[in-house]
Amino acid sequence: CDYRQSTQPQNNWVFTQFINYLEATEVFVNVTYQYISCVNNARRGCSTLHTTMYVYEPEDSRSNNERTDPANYKSNPLAVLGIDDGEGRGENLTMFKPSSNANGFYLGIQDTGTCGSIERVTVYYRIIPSRTDGLIYYPEIPLPPVNSSDKITRSAVCAPHSTGSGLELTADSRGVVEGNPSCLCDPGYQFESLAGGGAECTACRPGQYKPSLSNDRSCLACPPNSATADPATAVCSCDVTFFRPPSEPDEPCTRPPSSPRLAITSPPIIIGLDIKVCWLPSKDRGGRDDFHYNIYRLAAGSGRFLKINAEDILPNAVDLILEDLSLPVCYTLTGLEEQTSFTVVVVASNGAANDSDSFTDVSDVENRFIAFYVATGSSEPPTSGLIIPDPVGPPGQITEVDNINGVAVWKPPEFTGGDLIGYVIRLYYYDRETLVVAVQGNITDPDIKWWFPERMPEEGPLYCQVRAINKFGPGEWSEEVPVVVNESCEPNERCEVDNGGCQHICVNTATSVQCSCIAGYELGSDGKCCKDIDECATNNGGCQQRCTNIPGSRVCS
Repeated sequence: CDYRQSTQPQNNWVFTQFINYLEATEVFVNVTYQYISCVNNARRGCSTLHTTMYVYEPEDSRSNNERTDPANYKSNPLAVLGIDDGEGRGENLTMFKPSSNANGFYLGIQDTGTCGSIERVTVYYRIIPSRTDGLIYYPEIPLPPVNSSDKITRSAVCAPHSTGSGLELTADSRGVVEGNPSCLCDPGYQFESLAGGGAECTACRPGQYKPSLSNDRSCLACPPNSATADPATAVCSCDVTFFRPPSEPDEPCTRPPSSPRLAITSPPIIIGLDIKVCWLPSKDRGGRDDFHYNIYRLAAGSGRFLKINAEDILPNAVDLILEDLSLPVCYTLTGLEEQTSFTVVVVASNGAANDSDSFTDVSDVENRFIAFYVATGSSEPPTSGLIIPDPVGPPGQITEVDNINGVAVWKPPEFTGGDLIGYVIRLYYYDRETLVVAVQGNITDPDIKWWFPERMPEEGPLYCQVRAINKFGPGEWSEEVPVVVNESCEPNERCEVDNGGCQHICVNTATSVQCSCIAGYELGSDGKCCKDIDECATNNGGCQQRCTNIPGSRVCS
């Protein structure tokens, strides 16, 4: 400021380096300075002109010569600094909006006569600063121009291994931010808090899993019969031969059930269009409570089995009496066509099997089904020449039951209602729970026997009753008979112990046991085991085209 020596107005400049606009929508420049006016310092060359600040917006950062050329600034003044009278310290706050074609700017301040001293130049724009809250990173948001209705939009960011929703944020000129972002740890990762308000999603260790997208669930040990050797596991893999539906990741892996047993139908000639099919329940339900049966009918000409039961067929309330005999489960097929024959398949199912409403290959339900070949007659009464089958239905009451030397002896009922499949005995006190046991055996014997257990509780009179079972269900109970036990009459080998070693049917004899097999099987050379009969080997199993042998039966297709 050499106004003391010069008689001409001053023309002194100071320039800033290049300042990048970044994301600014408006730029604020605050200048603090000192000055001495010409009024109090009337000397040569002292001008009354003010100190002026200019802005220069090149299209990009220019060379130092262009930066310091006053001609580039004169067309864009920002503010006038200083006053004509007095001396002291001043401050000026100026705002301008960036040009759309410029990345940044220079500031140039010109002194034309006042004795000025620039103390500080502060350049800034308004923002909402970035921050982290849990798994959410909120980015820096520049604010719109003051008093404008504009809004600035940015997106929040989720931490690694997490998934977000509602991540869009908007900020207005007042600094009010709208948005409700959410971030949840991915399956296989659990939420962990960090110091300072942040968080992270950490991987589950081998042997652990987490199936859901959540922050409130921790990694857990794999359910029974499943495992994983990998970190960050969402669902543990089931062990070999075990299964689990995808919808049940937290449940133990279980097995599909075994097949139903002993398919039973009405006689081949049916009067009417309703057919009742019965079977004995599966021995193995797969360790699940959702066990049930489905019935499929082979659709004519399609080669596809279609499910025909609208609701699951549940087992009997009182199901297995012994592993080798249970009360039949029955289902009536109604509304069938006249003079029609077809194949029906009963499939044992549970949640692990995950059966569909149709299938084309019986291998889809392998080891879980039995097949029926059924035929309908006419809905009209039979005409002359038609042989009407013997009456069928549950067997009649057993009227002759004796207790001889600790052995229950009875004869088959007069009305069998078809072939008998066994008998059921129940032992009971009048004031205690009934003990029910089963007897399966050679039902052609004129006398059927059952040996009472060697040791009977001595808590009062014990009674027994017997009833017969055929494919249509059980008959009525016999009259009660008091039980008298003679320990000396107990034979060595009994069906009550490990089924007498028989694979299927065991009948007690006076000194030992006699084994036999259910329909579709024949007794092996050892007199104990049963082997499947290949029905397709004889006359193609009675099938017109394709015959498929299955355990205990065959399927035509």
